[in-house]
Amino acid sequence: MHPDILSISEFFMSLATRAFVKKTMDGEQFWKLLSVAHAGEKLVFNPEALVDEFLYPYGPDSQFTRDNLPPLLFVVLPHLTDDHDAVFAELEPLIRARPKASLGEQFAYLFDWLRVRFDKKMWVERSGASLTFLPVLKDLYPDAKYIHVYRDGRDVAMSMVNHSPTRLYAHAWRMAGRFGINPLKRPFLMGETPMISWFEAPMIKLLGLGKKLHKPLPPNITGAFWSDMIKIGLDNLAEIPADRQMSIRYEDLVENPTLELTRMIDFMGPGLNNEAWLAEAAALPRYKDPAWKQMSQADQDALNKACAPGLELLGYEF
Repeated sequence: MHPDILSISEFFMSLATRAFVKKTMDGEQFWKLLSVAHAGEKLVFNPEALVDEFLYPYGPDSQFTRDNLPPLLFVVLPHLTDDHDAVFAELEPLIRARPKASLGEQFAYLFDWLRVRFDKKMWVERSGASLTFLPVLKDLYPDAKYIHVYRDGRDVAMSMVNHSPTRLYAHAWRMAGRFGINPLKRPFLMGETPMISWFEAPMIKLLGLGKKLHKPLPPNITGAFWSDMIKIGLDNLAEIPADRQMSIRYEDLVENPTLELTRMIDFMGPGLNNEAWLAEAAALPRYKDPAWKQMSQADQDALNKACAPGLELLGYEF
């Protein structure tokens, strides 16, 4: 909503298992990454799996179908403009003509082109679960600023129960853990390790991930997944200088949105204060009764136990 900030939404998550595998690439390789969806991406980014995040408007006049929709059109471009197909077409010759460069340079070129195209002063990328990508992001952008928005893990665990893509990530984390592998950590970090992209299609069939996408997980499992993500993520955040990171507690944002949004925009950079934006944005957060408090006491106890490590690290009472 901010008039000077380009909001790049779900870019890294749209590239899923392949986002950071190649450390250098030429224009043709980069365009393929942006324009050709692989099996895992097609599984997760489709209208049946995503309700709010998936933005591409399928219809009789759509240029693309769910079988050939480019990752850049899952969320990123429709989030920026209704003319998303035309912007995608504008980008193709520019990206394909790019010389070989580091992954960080290729991403930065795309982000900056979009910033200029939409007449913004700066860009911000926000992907769900991007805390897990922090080791890679630090390598790509050592001078960037990072904002960690966090929430009571019990609420997060309940939202994962009803959010099939994130729940699938928790399924994969749980299954990999049986083999001593953690996709939240290097060298098996999802999005960076080539192992997942190599075997993605057969793994989907072999492990029945299509069915697991829609298979519920009990909140204590999604809570344990959240807790592990927080522990690993906070360890990685500790390596970033204090002046280049800030944290926003979701509950504080809901209670006092004007204060928290002002603090955030001041951190992001000078000259971004905008009273009209602040008034409009501050009117959005609304308190909701925690869904986990509606569960039985036994289920609440199990959820508390699963989330305890992450809750303690973030300073929540439980």
